[in-house]
Parts: sequence; C-alpha cells; structure tokens
Amino acid sequence: MKILVLYYSQTGQTEKALRAFMAPFTEEGGYEVTFARIVPKRPFPFPWPFFEFFGIMPEAVLGVPIELEALPVSPEAKFDLIVLGYQPWFLSPSLPVSSVLQSPSKALFRDTPVITIITCRNMWIEADRVVTGTLEQLGARLVGRIVITDPGPSYATFVTTPMWMLTGKRKFRNPLLDRYFPEAGIPEKDLEGAIRFGRALAGKIDRIETITAEECFEEETARIIDRLRRAERAGKRVFRVWARLIRAVSRPGTLLRSVMVFLFVIYLCLAILIGMPIVSLINRFLPRSPRSPHRRGVAPAAGAGEASPSDPAAVSSSKSVTP
Repeated sequence: MKILVLYYSQTGQTEKALRAFMAPFTEEGGYEVTFARIVPKRPFPFPWPFFEFFGIMPEAVLGVPIELEALPVSPEAKFDLIVLGYQPWFLSPSLPVSSVLQSPSKALFRDTPVITIITCRNMWIEADRVVTGTLEQLGARLVGRIVITDPGPSYATFVTTPMWMLTGKRKFRNPLLDRYFPEAGIPEKDLEGAIRFGRALAGKIDRIETITAEECFEEETARIIDRLRRAERAGKRVFRVWARLIRAVSRPGTLLRSVMVFLFVIYLCLAILIGMPIVSLINRFLPRSPRSPHRRGVAPAAGAGEASPSDPAAVSSSKSVTP
C-alpha cells in the first residue's frame, strides 16, 4: 500500500504530529510511505517580522497562490491514501497548502482517500471548510480529520502564540508570568499522542476505500465548539473585507501595504477590546447546539498547532481537542 504524507510545517510541530501518526505504518512492512514537504520558492521567515506576519493576511484569506518548489512526487502518481498536514493562517489554510491545492499537484487527490491533520492554536473550522470544499472539487474522498490544539487557556495563548511567531520565544522566562502564561505551542506529549490515531487507522487500513470517519477512529478527533464557530464566521467576514481592501490598494512588500497592515492591526485590537466582551455576553444567552453526530470524525463543512499566523483576532475560553 502506498501512502503520501503531504504537509507544510514552519515550526516543526505539524511534522512531529504526522510522523507520530504514521509510525505504525513506517515501522511495519507492507507500506510504502512517502513524506513530501511543501516548500515555497520564497520561504516564509521564522520568527516573523511584524509587517510580514500581518502582511500575508490578504493573500492567505483570499487564497492567492504562491510559487512552490516541485514536490518529490509526480502529479500523475497514484497513492492509496494521502495524509494532508497543515495549519490555519488567519482562519484560512496556510498559503503553502492552499497553493499546492491549486497547483498541478492537485491531480494527486483525484479518486483518493484523504485524512487531514490540523495543528493550531484553537480555531480551525473555517480553514477546514475551505480545504474540505477544495478536496471535494478535486474528486478526493475525505475519510476524516484530526485536530490537535494548544491546550493553554485562550487568554494565555492569545498572548504567547503571537509572541512565539514574532520573537521565536515560547515563554516569558519569568516565574510569575510563566505561571499564568504556559509555553506556547502544542506540548510534545500531545504531538506524540497522534500515534494512537495511527494505530486505530492501521487496524482498518485494508478498508480505506469504503470506511467512514466514524468507523475509522473510535474516539473524538475534532470537537466543534459553538462559540468558536460563531467567532470564526464573524472573523472570517471581517478578514475578507480587509483582505479585498488591502489587495485593491497595495502590493506585498510596498510601503502602502505596510500602512494598510498597520491600520488593519489597529482595527483588530479595537475590535477585540470592544467586541469580545459583547460577544461573550451574547454567547451566555444563546442556546447550545445539540451535539453533532459528525464530531467524532468529519464535521459538516461547505465551501471551496502548530502555531502560525492563524487566528490573531479570536479570543475564546475553550480548546478544540487535546489528544
């Protein structure tokens, strides 16, 4: 059986989760596993300069493809399963992943079962909608998704995740601050814990062509939290408006782009400081949605952890799932 693991991993956390997930297959005979890293021709920096971090928002939200290095597999190659690993950027799929899904390599997905592994802070639903819709258009069959999130409190990850992205530091290195602000990113034990999902899949891999998500994984792999879903929808609408405006008046790397990005960040801060208390108050009075039968595997999606520039506008009080 041939399995392709296609991924982008800037900090290395997505790759660690994928290698743990694939361990039952790489350690046993009978499987031909190919790891293919998506590499932009112009690599994104890490840590990120401030204006470049926020400056990619328009292209990420609107799915404007970037140039990629050639993958180590031919677009005409055929695999029995593709495992796609990615992170959300500004509530959208990371640019390298959205780009590969628009490149000639998209032919790899036709008539092929796919499992997605998402690593992020805590917001992934909107990015998943885009990826799921695109995979459907490409003729792929989404078997399931696994979401691994930062287990830290939302108030803490809202501070520590951008700090990590912009400075490379995962913690303050101050005993008092570190008590309330845990180390940014997904803990090693959670990344390594992805192996149990791989073991569950390995026991049923012979039925990968027909298996459903509920049959594939016997535990919850992607929990949908109503207030986060509402926050993501609202945030994505705002991001689209700003993305179109910034793209209409500026180009990446120009002074005008920096000015527009600065205005966007000011708006973002004001929206969070003023809007989030209002949203929290409204959420207290909104009824909870009944538990979705899809939450164990494939959640409803429509439309075409790794900590990344993923959800700087979102503040919440819960995580998605912590394996």
